[in-house]
Amino acid sequence: MPLLRLLLAAALVAPAALAQTTFTVTTAADAGPGSLRQAIADANGAANGSGPDVIAFDLPGDGPFVIRPATPLPPIVEAVLIDGLSQPGADCASWPATLLVVLDGRSAGLDADGLRFEMGGGSAVRGLVVGRFGDDGFDVEGAGGNTFTCNYVGTDATGTARAANGDDGFDVESPDNVIGGPALSDRNLISGNGEDGVDVDGFDEAEPDRTVIQGNYIGVEADGVTPLGNGDDGVEAQYGALDTLVGGTEPGAGNVIAYNGDNGVQVQEASTLRTAILGNAIFGNAELPIDLGADGRSQNDAGDGDDGPNGLQNFPELTLAQTAANTGVTTVEGALDSAPGATFRVELFAEGTGPDGEGQTFLEALEVTTGADGGATFSVDLAEALDDGLRVSATATDADGNTSELSRGLEVELLNNVAADRGPRAGLEVAVAPNPAAAAAAVRLALPEAATVEVALVDALGRTVRRGLEALGAGEHALGLDVAGLPAGAYVVVVRAGGAVRASTLTVAR
Repeated sequence: MPLLRLLLAAALVAPAALAQTTFTVTTAADAGPGSLRQAIADANGAANGSGPDVIAFDLPGDGPFVIRPATPLPPIVEAVLIDGLSQPGADCASWPATLLVVLDGRSAGLDADGLRFEMGGGSAVRGLVVGRFGDDGFDVEGAGGNTFTCNYVGTDATGTARAANGDDGFDVESPDNVIGGPALSDRNLISGNGEDGVDVDGFDEAEPDRTVIQGNYIGVEADGVTPLGNGDDGVEAQYGALDTLVGGTEPGAGNVIAYNGDNGVQVQEASTLRTAILGNAIFGNAELPIDLGADGRSQNDAGDGDDGPNGLQNFPELTLAQTAANTGVTTVEGALDSAPGATFRVELFAEGTGPDGEGQTFLEALEVTTGADGGATFSVDLAEALDDGLRVSATATDADGNTSELSRGLEVELLNNVAADRGPRAGLEVAVAPNPAAAAAAVRLALPEAATVEVALVDALGRTVRRGLEALGAGEHALGLDVAGLPAGAYVVVVRAGGAVRASTLTVAR
């Protein structure tokens, strides 16, 4: 047979490229033709073509449409798009979203998950309401690489009432999954669940690396304000989860994580590293906004040489939060003691109450680089003034993405300096913080003119245990005061400059 005829014959018998297949759900019945159960089984059995198969919805009538499985739904074993927004009338272009497809797991069994992902990855789910399952709303295993946007997990279709999944909203045990995103239409509502909102879990050799959690409401109703907390943590990363990103630096990437039954974000076990917690609003949780180690507030250590989840990254110590009446500018100052010669992203937050610090409103971020001794001070004038009585807190994140706990809150003070002939710091002014201090404090000075400044630390017996001299120009300065190694107790910081003397008490705590 001539070569041309052979080629033509081969072309006639070669299989055509497989097309993308759509399976449409047309009934809320648990099983049978047109059911979600049948659509998942059919999608599992059909090889993907030019893209993942699609499970679409075209249920007759006015929603919401409640699908109530009598047994667990089949696990998803290859890539598929489950598109609840394909249901006529569903919409996620504005918020709260209008979601019309409800998976109600109350009859599916105590161990049932809403949707379980196994084997192949690359699936996407959008526009579903998933609640009342005995275990997790979404159990995300297999090859990973899945995306979840615009779902309500643990609430009803209005986003205002609890429909708790018994365990977690999301249990993530595979890599490269994305929950939410910076766009409004990416947002998930993850509230009211029995345990964690999102659990990124490396237990039993799972590798849930590079999980991205962005733009979600976790622990509140769909309005983003009213409490509807998950029973345990808002987000938990544990058992060796690596490179988790909670929030981000672009607009819209931050999550609201509030009113949960334990911590806002918990990072657990020393093998769990590089959990970056950036730009979020974290407040009103029963315990800490961020807890490294699941053991309450960690203590900073000199040089930040300790190990633990996120390397137990030290948090900044804020030393000044002051709004000048004559300029309307809020100045925040602080110090960071961490790895030497390293650059950190310091994020500042404001909140109304709570001496331990909350991260309710992200203010801004700055870059801080430590010196050879691991120390650094910073000062920033905020873009918007803060009222006195608010509190400011801060986190530090190293270049690898290890974020600290949130610092203790420092109350904003009003500097009443409205007279025209007075600058922001008329006369010699001195402030010392943190107080108490364990390793280091900062002595903040405001000099009306250049002077040689002496700073002395005097113990209860009148002995000078620390002393330094420095020539400084007029203006504001922050000088580090090392108290590491000193016995706990009361001390006096004495500052002399240009004939003026100021004294301030300082407690060294151990």
